[in-house]
Amino acid sequence: MKAQHASLTAKPRKRRITFKLKGNGARAVFLAGSFNGWDPTVTEMRPVNGKDEWRRQIHLEPGLHEYLFVVDGEWMPDPEAKNQAPNPYGGMNSIREV
Repeated sequence: MKAQHASLTAKPRKRRITFKLKGNGARAVFLAGSFNGWDPTVTEMRPVNGKDEWRRQIHLEPGLHEYLFVVDGEWMPDPEAKNQAPNPYGGMNSIREV
């Protein structure tokens, strides 16, 4: 019988990350980024208890992830992001490190 060993190339465990956007008066907010192919329609954020705040938890692998919020169809960086990187459209992407 062969001994079972953990793979040395095992993927790092994903972590649950919360994204938040406050005080924007939006009707709909989505999260688009490197983790979902920059699709502005697939990761919908949810309003929090009728407040002017939106949240979404997703699982991300360790590393750097670029993202933007899509607020009522308009792309915008996270005003609370600590890090940003220029994007090819002349704007800035927010960066989340996991």
